[in-house]
Amino acid sequence: MYLNDVVEKALRKALLEGAEQAEVFTVKSRTLSLYIEDSKVKNLEEKFDVGISVRVADGKKLGEASSTIASPEQVDVCTDSAIKAARVSEPDAFFQGFGLGGEAVISRPHVWDEEVANLDTKKLSSKGVEIVDACIGVGDVKIPRGLIRTASIETEIGNSNGMSTTHRSTMVYLHFTSMTSSGVAGEGEESFFSTKLDMDTSAIGTSLAQGAMNSARAVTFKGRSEVPVFIQAASLAEMFKTSVGFSIDSENVNRMRSAWVGKMGNEVASPSISIVDDPTDPRGILCTTHDDEGTPTCKRNIVEDGVLKSILFDGYNASMAGVRSTGNGLRRTERDSQSLYQLPVHVSPINMVVQPGSKDRDELISTFDRAVLIERFAWPQVNPITGAIGLEVRCAHIMERGEIVETVKHALLTGNFYESLKKVVGIANDQKVQGSWIVPTIGFDGMELVGNP
Repeated sequence: MYLNDVVEKALRKALLEGAEQAEVFTVKSRTLSLYIEDSKVKNLEEKFDVGISVRVADGKKLGEASSTIASPEQVDVCTDSAIKAARVSEPDAFFQGFGLGGEAVISRPHVWDEEVANLDTKKLSSKGVEIVDACIGVGDVKIPRGLIRTASIETEIGNSNGMSTTHRSTMVYLHFTSMTSSGVAGEGEESFFSTKLDMDTSAIGTSLAQGAMNSARAVTFKGRSEVPVFIQAASLAEMFKTSVGFSIDSENVNRMRSAWVGKMGNEVASPSISIVDDPTDPRGILCTTHDDEGTPTCKRNIVEDGVLKSILFDGYNASMAGVRSTGNGLRRTERDSQSLYQLPVHVSPINMVVQPGSKDRDELISTFDRAVLIERFAWPQVNPITGAIGLEVRCAHIMERGEIVETVKHALLTGNFYESLKKVVGIANDQKVQGSWIVPTIGFDGMELVGNP
């Protein structure tokens, strides 16, 4: 069955069975995955997936069900399950109805790549081998684990209000780890996100090797240091996601969990910080004209010159707050394409871009007498409610006028990320795509590096 036939069949069935409103999300995907173990190709797999999610409303009583689609009968079974769930559920006072949709307000982003859509396992395997060869060719380094995943994804959404929209995109996700083969253990890590097969395999392999060797030669940090701290984009993106991303999620605002409740129009960061949710940027894997509820998306200032301008809403949380959805209700993710129909709609950035500075990273750091450049944390997450951090540093460089004087590990970076956002000392121009965030290296005051006495 074509996706539009699935949508029409499920909507017709739901309304005939007495549902007052219905919404149908369908998705078809093809996924290739390459797995590397111990510097060798371990497995290659190809998966096809077609599925449906049906949401129905009986007054304010809601029901939802999802299923793979192997036959037309499964569409009816899934729809019946959603209706039965609605009939036994409690009324939801905040539900105001499914989306009304609307015409796109942005041009369709270029997120479909024919090379990725038609990729075969042989070419995918060659990309993995190129990365491994580039890594082990630099030094005594191996690849314990590696993953390259590519996918083509097509979705169609419709509801009983007349909303109907389609979307298609491609996805490339890579995550590799590296380790020194002998002597002192050292670890490296690289990730890559794109809609195209435009990865620089040589650069990725070289970076993996360099990261492992840097970690191996690092010494235990001793004492305490409160000099400016620069955090590289890959780690910093996760810190933004678990702090700013949490605070601008309307579900957390509605439930009073956000650190930025009541701060709309107020300064929440340094004037040098501007953040935009930009669904027009072709670098963003999730970029689209409509979200997964059929609501049009648009380019939106979230933080402008340090001032909070907007938060993100899906349909339900917009109803709870008495406002309109911002087009940020998604099921799709930036790392996987399988079983998307099983995922609930959630508030999500489309493509959150932290605006870059004008200087490259090395030039920027060279303007400071002394600074720390964090290359890698064990797990770069922020307490989303308080902003507190106590992050284990796996590899960092002590810098003097841009020169590395010592590489260290076994330290904690402590402080409060929300407060440090107001104490930015520099922003580089080296943006990196990390999931649904695009972030440059940024330097902060107000953090402390703590080591052994």
